[in-house]
Amino acid sequence: MNARQTVVVLSSYTAASRVGGTLAPIVFASFGIETILLPTTLLGRHPGRGAPGGGAIDPDHLKGMVAAVRDEGYLATADALLIGYMPTPHHVELAANLAGEMPNARILVDPILGDEDSGLYQKETVASAIRDHLLPIATDLVPNLYEAAWLLGRSIPASFQATIDMANDLIAPGQSLSITSVRHGNEIGALTLSERIADFVGKPELPAPLPNGTGDYYALHRLAHQVQGRTPRDASRQAVIATHKALLNSRSPNTGNLSITEIQNNED
Repeated sequence: MNARQTVVVLSSYTAASRVGGTLAPIVFASFGIETILLPTTLLGRHPGRGAPGGGAIDPDHLKGMVAAVRDEGYLATADALLIGYMPTPHHVELAANLAGEMPNARILVDPILGDEDSGLYQKETVASAIRDHLLPIATDLVPNLYEAAWLLGRSIPASFQATIDMANDLIAPGQSLSITSVRHGNEIGALTLSERIADFVGKPELPAPLPNGTGDYYALHRLAHQVQGRTPRDASRQAVIATHKALLNSRSPNTGNLSITEIQNNED
């Protein structure tokens, strides 16, 4: 194998929707980063668009894929592991075990549980397993505001300062945290906490309807910039800029997809 930077992605694959792991090879390629995608699901489209078709990948099949990736040497050399959509507690267990085989990699956990509009759309057994088994092993956490509150068993904070306080309660020593969908003034963006220093980066909120996948897009960009040496604060800033740009370029909301045909890795 060559020395090209590599990220292993354990998340959903959705054929007709640019969400989850489907976005990973597109985003990472723009940074020159190789993607090893281990799909936890194979779906036809985002469930919010209607019956998605397909379903979860049997954990035993996925374990066989992991074994092959291991044999190719990627687990020992990958720069990062992104853990995204988990359909069952068995997948959560697999994710935790996979992270244990990658001690030198960044472990970014995107706890895909729900949002303010829908509430908890993940099964509670899965959400609890993510909270109990994946959050403690993460180097980086990227929940949205609803998910951050759920993970702590709280209501959504009523103020920006309360959101900062919640972030401090969620993060553990040695971790960085970005909470997305945070509103501050007339902007919406990400609140990043690293080494107990809080930093907010936002952009003017855009009118609905918005395409699916913005949280996934943010997480992928944040991780790509970190793999290439940026601090969590700088990576978050660049990820917010990239996500806002993608939303501005999305001219066909009825598709439910982000317009990412012009993505670049130089968001400055």
